[in-house]
Amino acid sequence: MKKILLFIACSLLMGGLQAQSLLEVKTFTLDNGFTVWLNEDHTQTSVFGGIVVKAGAKDCPGTGIPHYFEHILFKGTDKIGTTDYVSEKLYLDSIAQQYDTLAITKNKAKRKKIQKEINRLSIAAAEYAIPNEFNTLISQFGGSGLNAVTSYDYTFYYNSFNPQYIHQWLELYSERLIHPVFRLFQSELETVYEEKNMYEDSDYTLALQEATKRFFTPHPYQYPIIGTTEHLKNPQLSEMQKYYEKYYVSENMALILSGDFNAEEVIPLIREKFSRIKAGKAPKTEFTALPAFQGKETAEIRIPIPIVKWEPLPGEGFPIILPIITP
Repeated sequence: MKKILLFIACSLLMGGLQAQSLLEVKTFTLDNGFTVWLNEDHTQTSVFGGIVVKAGAKDCPGTGIPHYFEHILFKGTDKIGTTDYVSEKLYLDSIAQQYDTLAITKNKAKRKKIQKEINRLSIAAAEYAIPNEFNTLISQFGGSGLNAVTSYDYTFYYNSFNPQYIHQWLELYSERLIHPVFRLFQSELETVYEEKNMYEDSDYTLALQEATKRFFTPHPYQYPIIGTTEHLKNPQLSEMQKYYEKYYVSENMALILSGDFNAEEVIPLIREKFSRIKAGKAPKTEFTALPAFQGKETAEIRIPIPIVKWEPLPGEGFPIILPIITP
């Protein structure tokens, strides 16, 4: 029995060491401050690539702008997703102005008129748009699993692709960061509304939002990542542009590549493509500290499932909320 246990222990140790040896990450920084992480792994037949941005919902609390912007980065650039960007831009600029006006207009009749004009302009702008062209190009170059996620603290864009198309992948991902165009916003806004409605149809999600608000006030974590209803009703493309210019700068982003590629061959391509990203540091935001957590706090939330209470446990900086489930 001892020999068997020793064999199992050695096997697990060797397996762990082998897995560790595969993860040999090379880290370097471009002249503009952009960070690159490379893990060359020839046991894989594909490459996983991603861009992480150190900006999320907490940096625009309650607005939903980071999540909106994540959606917009799939809509193309001034070169991708359009048949005539010069003509399209005339309508896009007018749409942005109308949304700014809508945000400060309270009169229902006037809001309805502005929304009607936004609809007219959006239909005209859509004549120049090529929907999903970015996604199509990723697929044509062997890409799969194209997706993104917005958290409180970061936004992550990623997919896997065939190694022979690494040049095209680097071109597409750098281009989307440098020249994003806020097109098809009205239809994307409807998609975000559908997401929010889907979440709010869940009693569990509503309960979690209430508990989160209760325990994280006054920190920005109190607000839902997708944004509050009030902000969703009054989106501003101009504010989204400010968010992009503020946080999508070189020293606030990083590239991740892991899989079947030659790092020495790829590094010059990375320098060529991502050195074009606007240099800069994102401003450091100071958040209001949570009051000291004293013992146990209770919040009563009515939900029709067998979760009867939430108990916060002291975490690193914030209480961790755990459901207590009873039969």
